[in-house]
Formats: sequence, C-alpha cells, structure tokens
Amino acid sequence: MLLLLLWAQLNAIGIAKENIDCWHIDYTSNFAGPLKLEFSDQTISMRLEKLGLYVISTGPKWNLLVYNELNKKFMSVTNQQWQSSKFLENLLRRRKAAIGNIETDYTHQFKTIEGIRAAQVILRTKKATGLLEQTSEIWVAEELLVPSQFKQLLRIALGVSGEFNGTPLQISVIQRNAIDQKPNMVQALAAYRILKTTIGPLDFKALDGYKEVKSEVNLMVDDDRQ
Repeated sequence: MLLLLLWAQLNAIGIAKENIDCWHIDYTSNFAGPLKLEFSDQTISMRLEKLGLYVISTGPKWNLLVYNELNKKFMSVTNQQWQSSKFLENLLRRRKAAIGNIETDYTHQFKTIEGIRAAQVILRTKKATGLLEQTSEIWVAEELLVPSQFKQLLRIALGVSGEFNGTPLQISVIQRNAIDQKPNMVQALAAYRILKTTIGPLDFKALDGYKEVKSEVNLMVDDDRQ
C-alpha cells in the first residue's frame, strides 16, 4: 500500500514518468517499533508499524502526507508546519532533540551492515563544565544518500541531533538510569534488510477510502472526537 500511495504522489508532480531507482531499508527500533523506509533523491516513504502510520514526502516542497491505516484517516502537513511545530513530536510521542553544542566525530572506524559499508559517527554534546559527553553512536552508509528530510524526521523520532552524511543504518543513544543516573548505551535503530529496487509508473495505483482530518489528535483517534 505504501508504494501505491508513493507512486500516486510521484505521478502527481510529474516524476513517475519512468522507473526510478530507490532503496528499501527495514529497521527495528526500540522507540518507534518496526520501520520500513523507501527513498530516492526526491522521495521518502516510511511505514511505522507500531503506530499503523505511513509517512510520505516528495521533493521539491517536502510536504508530508500522513496516513493512519488503522482508522483510515490522513492529514496533509506542509514542510514549514512539520519542521517548526510540534506536529511530529506529538504524533510520535517523542521529544525533539536539543539543537546546539553538538560535535560530530567521524572515527574512521568501519563495519559492514547487511552488505553495506558503514562509518562510525560519534555525537557529543558540550556540558556546562565545558567537557564533551557522548550522546549517540551512528553507523552511516555514506554511499546511500538519503534526503536530509529523513534525518530531520529521525532526530525528532529518536531524539538524535547533529549532522552526518549518508543514511543511518544503526543508531544507539545514551540513556541515564532514573535512580543513579548511570549512562547506558541503548540501540534505538538497526537495519536488518537493505535492497535496491525501483518504482515503476505502471505498477501502482492510488490509495482511496481515507478521510482527511486537520489535527494529529483526530488522526490518531478512532472517531471524530476533538
């Protein structure tokens, strides 16, 4: 279904005139549940199975279409709205990562994840004392250039900040024990299947039967209560 909707959006903006190369990545996530990502340089589609959501965005405007498969509702959100408001934070029930005082360290360590070479990136934040404290570890596939909008979605969904080049295949974040504040590294996202595929203009058709709503509250509830 996700690909059907994606094709409809591509066709509407004149992109899907011929087959388009894209990447498909399946992730597991402790925070967001299973996540399926499909992207090209001008498209992003994500399926968040835990919430029953499909999130679609296409360039050049990068507005969002968010579909709730469970209650057959959808919502259209402009690029400015989802980046400047708390829409995604409320939808995914995650706090946005703090911006500023983040240092990105490419360690020149590498490993192979599902056949793709990934580089280690350590994100550190500067404390009030001036010391740097590690916040995240990201393994990035530099050959897979995901649109920057997906990284922005990840920052909100997983509480990860900082800049990195390429597509994240694994993300671990530091969480502190509520009792003694001891830091623990927790894996937030891990790719377990990576495929190169194509989107064809004759293979898909548009989804229908969804009711448009105007707020993330109505998008997630089973009826029309405010």
